[in-house]
Amino acid sequence: MKENILAFYKKILSYRKTNWELEDYPLRYRNQSNSEDKEIKTWVLQIVNWWTLTGLGDTKAEAYDMLKEHFENYKHLNNELPRPGTSVPIKFADTEEIDNLENIAVDFFDKILGYNYYECFISDESSLIDFGQDNEETLQKINEIYSLNLKEIGDGNIVRILTLINEKGSL
Repeated sequence: MKENILAFYKKILSYRKTNWELEDYPLRYRNQSNSEDKEIKTWVLQIVNWWTLTGLGDTKAEAYDMLKEHFENYKHLNNELPRPGTSVPIKFADTEEIDNLENIAVDFFDKILGYNYYECFISDESSLIDFGQDNEETLQKINEIYSLNLKEIGDGNIVRILTLINEKGSL
């Protein structure tokens, strides 16, 4: 209930200006210190009604700094920020390109990543980094299995790699 009131208040205030900063958004800190998992950060900071933008830290300040960095990155990449206090729907990246490369992707995921392609959500933006496979060993494996001569993985975008495999006809 407090979050709804805070979101409404911040939304009303947002009509006073057009360029919003993180401070203009309703924020929710949550302490996770009761967690038995020591890998979990103590503090979580989220923007109320925009749950995908999150900051984590061992202190409130660390969580805020991380959220601020994520907010600035989002602001830099997108021309338009959602109005403070409004509900921001979750958007998934497109899958059109990866869907068109499905036959190659099934083989690639099995041989290179060790995953069943059909048991993962893969978008056109998915990368080898998402699977912890952005290393020299993976590059060598891709070159050997698919007869490519890649010198580097680059950003590791899976669609780009599958497109190269498809163009080479290595499957």
